[in-house]
Amino acid sequence: MEFINKNLVNVNPELFYQVSEHVTTFKIDQSFDHVTEFRNRNLLKAKSEAEKFYHERKSGFEGGAATFFLPFAAAKEFKMGENAAYSISMSLVVWYGEGNELNMDCPLLGYGIENESEHEQNLETESYFLENIG
Repeated sequence: MEFINKNLVNVNPELFYQVSEHVTTFKIDQSFDHVTEFRNRNLLKAKSEAEKFYHERKSGFEGGAATFFLPFAAAKEFKMGENAAYSISMSLVVWYGEGNELNMDCPLLGYGIENESEHEQNLETESYFLENIG
């Protein structure tokens, strides 16, 4: 019989990268969210795969190769009713377990980076895990 103390913190979090995409036309029933996770025992390899995917998807949105009911446009070129909008981000996820307050989603590229200070902190968090665990 195995006993688990639920008050103990998992000291070895699961680390992975994810690319989150949101697209919309701002009309009812015309939005879509998708998250792609990149998990690998080699965290640098997971990061490389996530970065490649992020840039490919972003290029597709910006280059006109993709549509969602309407053609996509970057924020500065967006025209309501003529374009679909998108947001895309790449994050490092530090996962200690369901409902754990220590879980972190650290945006590294794209949408979700609130300011330079937060971005620098996220890069430091990533560096720590790459150097010590990855």
